[in-house]
Amino acid sequence: MTLTMKYVFFILLLLSCSKAIGQPDRIYNSLEEATLQPDAVFQLFLDRQSLEAVPEAIVKFKNLTVLHLDRNNIRSIPLFMMHLPQLKVLSLNFNKIDTLPLQIGKLSHLEALSLQANRISQVPETIGQLHHLKELNLGWNDITVLPTSIGNLTKLHTIYLGGNYLKQLPASFSQLIHLTNVNLYDNQFEAVPEQLSALKELKILSMNLNQINSFPAFLSNNPHLERLWLNHNKITHLPDTIGDFQSLSALGLKNNRLGKIPTTIAKLKTLRWLELQKNNLSQKDTLAVKSLLPKAKCHF
Repeated sequence: MTLTMKYVFFILLLLSCSKAIGQPDRIYNSLEEATLQPDAVFQLFLDRQSLEAVPEAIVKFKNLTVLHLDRNNIRSIPLFMMHLPQLKVLSLNFNKIDTLPLQIGKLSHLEALSLQANRISQVPETIGQLHHLKELNLGWNDITVLPTSIGNLTKLHTIYLGGNYLKQLPASFSQLIHLTNVNLYDNQFEAVPEQLSALKELKILSMNLNQINSFPAFLSNNPHLERLWLNHNKITHLPDTIGDFQSLSALGLKNNRLGKIPTTIAKLKTLRWLELQKNNLSQKDTLAVKSLLPKAKCHF
């Protein structure tokens, strides 16, 4: 066999192996096409396909790592889904799911779980078994209480809980020390939870549209906090310690009940965006704020 023939044979062998193993970056959008070569399916996106249930055929895809089933009419998460040993990303946004199975913890390799805009009212304690989870989205459901076991998800860096009916967080929430992004938008909090003070890596906190009546001065101890959104609440005043938020670049306080802004706000040297619309500030106050923060884009 000549050198050229050996090279051609080697290339053909590589191509055949690649086909057999599959392409991890390829996204399948058709269940029928995916079932033709089940071992080659790593990513399956079946969004907007009017599915009434999760297709049982997905259990054939033993190498499946990413599964999207957004914007269907799915009402439950079937138990056969727990037999997807490699699954890392599961997205079931905008469906009609009202219950999470107790066995959800068996998806032990999950790194991202998204169940936004369903009808979930309770989160089982077994969710705390998802020890590899980094992103959790339970926004726009009917959740009133979080399980204590959520504190076991210590690898989380992003959690989205907006659009629920939460009034407080479990004490164990303070164990989620690697969280950088916390969204509690549009819930029923009357105060910013003090558990958040333990999250020293926190960069973004969104608590717009709650019932918060006091500014969380204790968050000045979160050294990396860059964006703090408290729009549409009931905050009446800011503490003089507002200037202690040394990393803050964006602050949202519009539609509150503020009547005065302390001059110590001038200490926010990194602030570039400030929202103060629809408060009780006089024109004199707004002019003073602008002069105190010459590098910030101030909205009144």
